[in-house]
Amino acid sequence: MDIRYFTEHFSALVSLAGGIIILKILLVVAIGVILRYPLRLSIIAGMGLAQIGEFSFVLMKMGEDYGLLPPALYQEMLAAAVLTMAATPFLIHLSYITAHKIAYFLGVRAVRPDIGRVPTISDHVIIVGYGLNGQNLARVLKETGIRHIILDMNWERIKYARKDGHKAVFGDSGNIEILKKLHIEKARMMVVAISDPATTRRTVKIAREANEGIYILVRTHYTSEVEELYKLGANQVIPEEFETSVEIFSRVLKEYHVPGNIIQNQIDMVRHEGYAMFRTPSIPREKLMEISSILSASVTETFFVSRGSHLIGKTLAEVDLREKSGVMVLAIVRKAATRANPPADFTIAEGDILAIIGSHAEIEMAMQVLKGNVSSSPR
Repeated sequence: MDIRYFTEHFSALVSLAGGIIILKILLVVAIGVILRYPLRLSIIAGMGLAQIGEFSFVLMKMGEDYGLLPPALYQEMLAAAVLTMAATPFLIHLSYITAHKIAYFLGVRAVRPDIGRVPTISDHVIIVGYGLNGQNLARVLKETGIRHIILDMNWERIKYARKDGHKAVFGDSGNIEILKKLHIEKARMMVVAISDPATTRRTVKIAREANEGIYILVRTHYTSEVEELYKLGANQVIPEEFETSVEIFSRVLKEYHVPGNIIQNQIDMVRHEGYAMFRTPSIPREKLMEISSILSASVTETFFVSRGSHLIGKTLAEVDLREKSGVMVLAIVRKAATRANPPADFTIAEGDILAIIGSHAEIEMAMQVLKGNVSSSPR
């Protein structure tokens, strides 16, 4: 690009770039409206696509090389392309708030969602997004008879939801008028399960303003969104990355026979503290001591003797759990009858349930013995 030409014709070039940006925005918005996309999204798309694409550099260079573009016109188009590209980050940054203000000012007349007439409903659940999470939730709510409405901006998903027997509405959850159509002021709960962070934030904000008592649960891919969503009014935010970590550590603790209520307490603590344990680089020493004390405590466990087990027909003395693992057999349940403190000559049968007690390490060793993974090696 010729810098001298650029500086000498700066005003004209800025006007040209501005005209190109406005024209492209209008074209994209018009296409979006014709295709029945919400006006807000059409404006966001238009402002994001307002620049001259990088492929234009190739075309302009070829035009100059073949003499199709005079040098002055080549420089003019080149400078306009650079200016539109330079403006793109700012346009994208402003697109969300601009789109909302324009849609609000126009009364969203350009939005033609397939709302129809939603019967008056109350104490219901609004499900925003009919992806995998939304589908599973809607299925459960339908089976349990809980009233719900699905809101999505994917027309194919709306048709799929209606085919499954759900009340489903096509529209933008970030639009207060659409939420009012769904009787947001009378809803008991809203579950937001979409992948658009900006729309998620907007949805939470306007839902809280429309109904102070509604319980808002949000699923997000991004851990950085957690704090802001809570500030906007969400009651519970579920970041998928952290929930995967919760599932992993809970399964590890289950494998080591930590009691279910202790595992649930740990999970509740992690969620209550906003996943602080996962967001900090190291677990506080007091937390480690708490987990250590839990693992060192004695617990009880049960083992079911299934068909084909190597235990069938053996006595407790022959199995010798005390010597091999250190656990003690508290009782054996057989056909709903409990034999407490069974003697050493008690013969184990198919279907018996052995109740044992010991430390976590001892329980783990006993389980290996009972499964036949350890036969004669003492502890």
